Amino acid sequence: MSQKVICDPIHHYIYIDLATEALILKLINSREIQRLRRIRQLGASFFTYPSAEHSRFGHALGTFHLAKTALEYLEKNSESKISKHDRLAVMAAALLHDVGHGPFSHVLEKKNGNSHEFWTEKLITSGKTEINYILKKYGSTLPEKVINILFHPHKKYRVYNALLSSQIDMDRMDYLLRDSYFCGNNYGTFDYRWLFHTMRIGSIPSGRMTLEQPMWIEKAIWAIEDYIFARYNMYWTVYYHCATRGYEELLKTILKRAKDLSEENIPVEFVSDALEMFITKDRISDDEYLSLDDSVLIMQLNIWSHARDRVLRDLCQRFLSRKGLKWVDYREEKDEKIDIRAREDAQIRIAREMKKLHFDPKYYFLGSVSAAKAYDYYRVEKGADEQSAKTSIFILDKKNNPTEISARKEMQRLKAITGVSAIKKFYYVPEECRATVDRILEKM
Repeated sequence: MSQKVICDPIHHYIYIDLATEALILKLINSREIQRLRRIRQLGASFFTYPSAEHSRFGHALGTFHLAKTALEYLEKNSESKISKHDRLAVMAAALLHDVGHGPFSHVLEKKNGNSHEFWTEKLITSGKTEINYILKKYGSTLPEKVINILFHPHKKYRVYNALLSSQIDMDRMDYLLRDSYFCGNNYGTFDYRWLFHTMRIGSIPSGRMTLEQPMWIEKAIWAIEDYIFARYNMYWTVYYHCATRGYEELLKTILKRAKDLSEENIPVEFVSDALEMFITKDRISDDEYLSLDDSVLIMQLNIWSHARDRVLRDLCQRFLSRKGLKWVDYREEKDEKIDIRAREDAQIRIAREMKKLHFDPKYYFLGSVSAAKAYDYYRVEKGADEQSAKTSIFILDKKNNPTEISARKEMQRLKAITGVSAIKKFYYVPEECRATVDRILEKM
């Protein structure tokens, strides 16, 4: 049996059977997947963790590998027969699930009002992309099937969708392990092999129907607890890190300044028509979108670091030289005691003081709320009618009755992190204004 072997620091070896999985290798070599090499998995996190330079491409391969492994275990553990066509569709969906990411991943994904899921669906269904052409060569309905597995699961594809989009899915499992490794910490590690070994297909009632989805037998509870804590720790140490959030907000305000200048008919140099459309307009074609990646945006920032406009020039220089805006605590512990008017008055005073120091607060006084970010930790839907693979993790008892994991009596530690919605809020300002802003907020 001839195989393609890909070396990977997380999964060691990723195998592609050239006889039965040739579709996957062709998709990997497509223009759209190869573009993911030039998009960092963690956006601006490399400013905080210097080795976090890994790409969406590696993550796509890892998600494919885990999805393939999950199918093998489901077939063995649940005695489910998975057709060859379904197997290929799930593996293709896993590989393609992030193909719509734009420059710096989640940082700019809604710059034009569209999420990366929107672009993923658009690129898979477009008759002009290589991935669409390759999928159709293996079946005229395969692009539609991949989209249904990813985004529109009806009863037939519910289990497959849960493998790629649920509380324990192959996407999350890979990025936790991969991001932890490349950030140089151990917070995201857990026994994912045991999760495969203990995974089954169970069912929960939903109205007049019963819906099947992946669940886990009782032996898995400690491995799942470990996974939930790994996920929680990664969010607060990596994904919600205040320094990373600051550079993301800085990048957003750079693009805002460029757009504002363009709307005022002040000349702004762009490296490509595609990037100009992305930054200044609401519409961009598929081909233009695919031409954008991290390297294009970094090149643009280099050009703007010599711009005539003082604000645009300064913001870009701060980003490129890692001299970004500094965080100031939002004083959230006081939030319940501070009325809206008091906070508005403080913001007015801050803006006035920043202007005295020649900083326009429109571009230099920024806010960030962690709860609004792309990543999230495990939070439980209390209502039974709201619990599904999307919202909850189920454990099967010896009689195959499902229970949400935090409701198990052994899971006392989980209640501490699943019962409270934690939010982190920060302001970001230049170092020159930090002490002044901090003093004003302290007096609220």
